[in-house]
Amino acid sequence: MQERQLEMLKSLLYSSTPRSTEALMAQWAVSERTIKYDLSQLREALKEHGVKLLNKKGIGYYFSPDDKPKLIAAYSFSDLENTEEETRRDDCSFFFYK
Repeated sequence: MQERQLEMLKSLLYSSTPRSTEALMAQWAVSERTIKYDLSQLREALKEHGVKLLNKKGIGYYFSPDDKPKLIAAYSFSDLENTEEETRRDDCSFFFYK
């Protein structure tokens, strides 16, 4: 996995709301095609951990709150461990995007 893809993974994990393709393009100053490629690479890498990168057309990309701890453990993102309050906020936000 490329560094940008790992950073994208972190960005999606940190986010309490879905991230649109446009927001990801702006964050990394790359084309839509590059973002779509990176997301497809992420999806492939996440399969081995039983985690799905979800997306809602017109809304954006996100992870289920249930999958976030799996990703943190799998990739040793100790800097991503949420406080209890952040986790509750993520849980609430997730329901609005199902």
